[in-house]
Amino acid sequence: MSDEGGSDASQRASTGGEDGSDDAGAEPTAARSAVARRWLRLDRGWQALCLGLVIVAVHAVVFSV
Repeated sequence: MSDEGGSDASQRASTGGEDGSDDAGAEPTAARSAVARRWLRLDRGWQALCLGLVIVAVHAVVFSV
């Protein structure tokens, strides 16, 4: 794992808003749903937490005793 230091937001701020990704082929923000826009605004840590909670909830429902 590389030690980049700082969050994605601070990295984008230090590079003038550019995060180094090529969004030329990406959909415009207006074409995305409200859920997708909200998901993309979350930090990766919160995304990981939410995804983990969903996986645990699905596991609890599917494998309930």
